[in-house]
Amino acid sequence: MKRNLRSVQIAVSRLTVVITLFLGFAAKAPVFPPPQPPLYLSGTNLIWHFTNGFPDTQFFVVATTNLLLPSPQWTYVSTNQFDHTGSCTLVLPVYPDTPCRFYRLAVP
Repeated sequence: MKRNLRSVQIAVSRLTVVITLFLGFAAKAPVFPPPQPPLYLSGTNLIWHFTNGFPDTQFFVVATTNLLLPSPQWTYVSTNQFDHTGSCTLVLPVYPDTPCRFYRLAVP
């Protein structure tokens, strides 16, 4: 029984992925940077990006240092509005000398 073995080698450079099959065929494809996660720290700012909101709807960001507090006792941190696609990006400052804060999105 004869087997037809193929080997795939993938070489990744900074901007291009090269796939070479054992048969000598090579293909190049651009490599795009990975997308930013929806929540990440940039310097002393917390960047929060979210989608699937109601287009052109206002919302609030509330925060607390105690997760056991009832919702009405959370502090309003920011007021913003979803864009026409239902997306928004918030930049919230992070102060290293303050206690840990928990954030939540509140839509009226």
